Amino acid sequence: MRVLLILAGRRTYFKWVSPPLGILQLAGYLRSRLKNLEIRVVDQRATDYTVEEVVSRAAEFAPDLVGISCTTSSSDTLVALSSGVRRALPKALLMIGGPHASAYGAELMDTTCADCVVIGEGELTCEHVLQIWQEGSRDFSAVPGLVWRSADGECLTNPGPAPVIQDLDTLPFRLTT
Repeated sequence: MRVLLILAGRRTYFKWVSPPLGILQLAGYLRSRLKNLEIRVVDQRATDYTVEEVVSRAAEFAPDLVGISCTTSSSDTLVALSSGVRRALPKALLMIGGPHASAYGAELMDTTCADCVVIGEGELTCEHVLQIWQEGSRDFSAVPGLVWRSADGECLTNPGPAPVIQDLDTLPFRLTT
């Protein structure tokens, strides 16, 4: 299975950017927990790619799942980016997470082309969603705290908070390549 993780947002006033630690940590975690994953990361801020360039890179990789993370301050590209990814990869599962998703939750299902929105920490939730997706299912009703779109297009919010990793020392080191 191929997974593409994107940190959305263009550079604004500063030419320096920090590494995308959230999606690198998520990539490292998923790689350690699930077999047969090929993971790529695109940092739109660091590369200063346009939405079209990010979508082109996504289409070239042809992932089964695309995860987009962003902060609220860099969410201005989120609608265009999710629409472009959906057009280029209509069969891929499109997941949105990060601080903006945690703040806005189900509202993002109305404004983006997402199949699901991860609220809170993403490691355990994404692992669970990927396992279900690998089994060929689109029924994410057993994933606590996930907002998702059912096969008939209904937007559902699962009860309970997303699970968190209690012992952070058990996390693998983030993906570095």
